[in-house]
Amino acid sequence: MELIRKTINDTLKDRAKKTPESIGLIYEGASYTWKEIDLISEKLSYDLRKLGIKKGDKMGLYGMNSASWLFHFYAAQKLGAIAVLFSTCFRETDVERGIRLAGVDYFFYSEGYKGENYNETIARLNDKHIESVKMYLYMEKTEKTWKEKIHDEVLTCEENIDPDDVALVIFTSGTTSYAKGVMLTHYNVVNNARQMTESMRWNSDDRMVVTVPLFHSFGITSCILASIAAGFEIVLMGHYRTVEVCQTIEKYKGTILNGVPSMFLAMLRNDKRLEYDLSSVKSGIIAGSPINPGEYIEICKIFDDIKLQPSYGQSESSPCISIADYDDTIEKKSVTDGKVIEHVELRIRKLKDGSICKPGEEGEIEVRGYNVMKGYIGSGCETDKAITLDGWLKTGDLGVMSEDGYLSITGRCKNVIIRGGENVSPVEVENAIKDIVKNSEVKVFGVKSDVVQEEIVAAIETEGDKTVEGMKKDIQNHLKSTLCGYKIPRYIYFVDNMPRLGSGKIDEKNLKLSISQMVEGDRKFKISHRI
Repeated sequence: MELIRKTINDTLKDRAKKTPESIGLIYEGASYTWKEIDLISEKLSYDLRKLGIKKGDKMGLYGMNSASWLFHFYAAQKLGAIAVLFSTCFRETDVERGIRLAGVDYFFYSEGYKGENYNETIARLNDKHIESVKMYLYMEKTEKTWKEKIHDEVLTCEENIDPDDVALVIFTSGTTSYAKGVMLTHYNVVNNARQMTESMRWNSDDRMVVTVPLFHSFGITSCILASIAAGFEIVLMGHYRTVEVCQTIEKYKGTILNGVPSMFLAMLRNDKRLEYDLSSVKSGIIAGSPINPGEYIEICKIFDDIKLQPSYGQSESSPCISIADYDDTIEKKSVTDGKVIEHVELRIRKLKDGSICKPGEEGEIEVRGYNVMKGYIGSGCETDKAITLDGWLKTGDLGVMSEDGYLSITGRCKNVIIRGGENVSPVEVENAIKDIVKNSEVKVFGVKSDVVQEEIVAAIETEGDKTVEGMKKDIQNHLKSTLCGYKIPRYIYFVDNMPRLGSGKIDEKNLKLSISQMVEGDRKFKISHRI
């Protein structure tokens, strides 16, 4: 594959000219051709320009997957504005922190996730008078409203946008307490999408059922921009629900299904899938967190002869770094994360001395190439830690490279819990709990789970004069109001004295072992401890 220097809008306009009458998007039964998608986002960009939005402005997008969300994303690209993508799981504190970090100028929001009332959140944010924000705007519109825009007068207001300009910001959690904003350029994501499209051999005859959130790089690059590159239509779903996904696949004869392992595991463990015809699904990418080899093989059995390709990446790399070869055996794919993609270099360095690992030796994965982010927004210090002077991205992941060039992810240098494909910082959760328990020791870590892969557990050292039940209720109320739902521990245990090493530090290894045994006991008797 040859790298191209085009913006997201360039590729969208190319697609609209090449296959104008082909369907590009289906959402809630409404279909839009590529010509209509380009025209609607064109008219919308003109409306946004009249509001004062211009090249370089930061446009926050906060809402579930929808046609409206997508049209606003495309309109931002036409204006040369930077789309700042907020997770639907973000609570008010997360949103405020992201707005301040990125310096968001205009904040667009729509429907809340799982009944969350975004209107109340926005009202409180508005009362805080955050300096950078000029307007908060509701962005959800009906099919009728969008279709009417097609007949409006064509008024072009596109800017002279360079492929090396930042196109979007995606928030990601790492070892630090709070999310960082990854700046990705048009050049980063356009070419990464083309690479995945070529590796997967997707074409205009395909139809992708999109369940992954668009605020992730997986959703933007592997789904939305890949559909532009290959010309296939997407059936966009607001969020993942196993039965609804199965219904959608059967109804629209979807041929592509991308997802994180926990999504496929949920499907595997739900017998209702047997009521639906999923035989049309022929390919997909499984990525976002490690998957057990046996579980991967069982997932593949759900579909008829599927090319379900494991891939490794992260937001900082647009996201794809490696992907399985198309004709690799299922056994090969179950134990590796594929080969490094074209135009990207990868090396593995030993943690002990920084020397380059030989095949078979474990170390930290570093990559260099067109897919590496521009940096973290508002945090030059964090950028300097992540990217070396000569351009190598330090992923924080451990891996091994085989003699024949296959990469296997073996662990994480970073202290991160991955729950359902979402990164969770233990430090952030510990700090939130400490707001309530104050001077008590708190340790948060992950334990293996059949579906979401890791469940979050909190161990709290209690003092004799404190009432455990009273503490639990206070923690419950506080965490529900301050953390995203996926960051809240499923299990909370109170211990009189945490095990300690001779140095006085907490013996985390033995603590995790003993707590893990308690979790297994509670699972046996179906005790959740969910708060």
